Amino acid sequence: MIAAYQESQSTGRYDFDAELPPPVTLFWKYIDRCDMARWLDAFDSLSRGDGIWADCVNGIISFMEDPLPPNTAVLRDGRLVLPPRLPYVIDRQATTYDVFVAGTPHAPGTVSTHEVSFQSPVLHVQGHQATAAEPIESSRLLLRADDISRWTVVDDRGGAWFPEGVLIKYDAHRQPYFYGDEVEIDVPTSDLTVRVSRGPEYRTVSHSARPAAGEVLTMDLSLERIENDARRGWYSADLHVHLNFIGGQICSPADAMAAQAGEGLDLMNVQAANAWGATVYEREAFEHYAGRQVEGVDGRLLTWGYEYRNDMFGHFHTLMPEEPPAIYHTGHAGSDQPHDWPPNAVAAREAKEHAATVGYAHPVFWPISDDVNPAFEPHRARLPVARELVADAVLGLVDSVDIGQPAHIDGAEHLYHRLLGCGLKLAATAGTDAILSHKRGWFQANQPGLYRCYAYLGEDRLSVEAWREAMRAGRTFVTSGPWLELEVDGRMVGDTVDIAGPGKVRATVRCQGDDVEYVSIVGPGGTLATVEVGRGQELTTLTADVHVAQPSWLAAVARGGTVQTWVGEQPQAYAHTSPVWVTFQGQAVANPQDALWCVDWLDKFEQLAREEGSFAEPKQLEDLVEILDQARYKYRSIATRRDMTG
Repeated sequence: MIAAYQESQSTGRYDFDAELPPPVTLFWKYIDRCDMARWLDAFDSLSRGDGIWADCVNGIISFMEDPLPPNTAVLRDGRLVLPPRLPYVIDRQATTYDVFVAGTPHAPGTVSTHEVSFQSPVLHVQGHQATAAEPIESSRLLLRADDISRWTVVDDRGGAWFPEGVLIKYDAHRQPYFYGDEVEIDVPTSDLTVRVSRGPEYRTVSHSARPAAGEVLTMDLSLERIENDARRGWYSADLHVHLNFIGGQICSPADAMAAQAGEGLDLMNVQAANAWGATVYEREAFEHYAGRQVEGVDGRLLTWGYEYRNDMFGHFHTLMPEEPPAIYHTGHAGSDQPHDWPPNAVAAREAKEHAATVGYAHPVFWPISDDVNPAFEPHRARLPVARELVADAVLGLVDSVDIGQPAHIDGAEHLYHRLLGCGLKLAATAGTDAILSHKRGWFQANQPGLYRCYAYLGEDRLSVEAWREAMRAGRTFVTSGPWLELEVDGRMVGDTVDIAGPGKVRATVRCQGDDVEYVSIVGPGGTLATVEVGRGQELTTLTADVHVAQPSWLAAVARGGTVQTWVGEQPQAYAHTSPVWVTFQGQAVANPQDALWCVDWLDKFEQLAREEGSFAEPKQLEDLVEILDQARYKYRSIATRRDMTG
């Protein structure tokens, strides 16, 4: 598998294959150079396929930040424009520039890579030249940590420095990082900042240094663990990670294990998946390891599954199926499965027959509300919203929903709450969709575990089976960092509190996290109780006597700050638990308003499929409608409080 990627990479392609259209490839590769706010303003135009695609390079240039980001040059209108802060370059090393040459009405724009070095710091482009780097003397850092960690080394101009042989990574905020426990790096003799971290369970350590020319400076750094959660029965996971899925560099399983250890993840679920064509990246590895857990560094588990992908119906990930599926994807025009058939429900049922869990990934890409839902606008039909989730969940084919993920947090939360209001026992989970082969880009270049979920295994030893059963029982919470636990009348998430009728239950939330601004208890009626958290306050407890007028669900949410992402502002600190269920003498929650909202969702989904779907014959559409009809029947039964069986 790796050899095939290496052969493809030797041809100079970015995607390890020949199936991506050049404009798509360019945007994947260079989107991090763009001003995200301006790019988002044009998102609808891009999704319709018009606008800048005719000359992709000019489109990228038009969205570029001003001033230019590091190591980026633009030749336009007879001028060679460089960033204001030139990078350092040291002896025996070069630095690369991506040079964008604007197109004309008669010729498309081009982009190429150029090197400048200590001996030759001048950039030459089509008869233009400019000094593009500052030569400087070098020194060496020897970095050592007590375990594999995530490192960042930057100079006083923001330049990033990496050791040889590691995956070079820049996250969505252009912060560089790499993984290791003992590494050597040649660096400039400038002011340097060194940061080391290992996920949210450890405190990040930051040091400054200015090594002298020729000096070897050693830094031994140990990370303080905030709380050893595994000793209390909680184990972390990222359920949606890719190794090689375009991205410009090749990620081996050893690289993946280093990333997992460097983020302190107990379980990392790697997904085989296609992109736009027939190639299923990591298929060979998945089929080799199907049904087997792989023990990584210090007893951590690396698992292999597959992401089943239909961009109109939605994507779902699987956790360690015992066998490969009959097909891996549908609805991609350039693939061997070009039509939107069979429905996702068929694939989900097969996955569950193979002992896998099914979790819908990145459910919603925009804010949604009772009245507004952009997921069904025709020009967005091929953006992979979890449209079939609403049907598959009520049919008992889904175990979890990734509300911790790179798409829209509030939109995913709104959809999740609607499904809970119908009494559907879906665990809250997380999947970053991180692609380890990505050097830089959008969210795909983020570290795995940026969002993660914890499952409570109690006294059980860490294993995929134990983690999977805890998730199916709803003993989970999702987080970007804060620790969050909920008890209702002494029962934990996933449990049921049965009371005689309308009355009060006592809910207690425990939250730990520096950036949290408020903690809330939520249910079918929205926010039921909340407490503000003071700046720098690490531990917060919220206890409230909640009046329950009808069978219900209760969950805890923590939020703090905002950060700009590719789908708009998201909470910087976020955590959400699975619910505790409150029943009245065995009668479960069945909110008519939520059920009818789900019926409306399915009606809109059917209309979109009729207008924008790709079906080889009418029977294929009928198969989807049959699934939707079964789901609508169950939701209408919930709305009228009829028995859901049958």
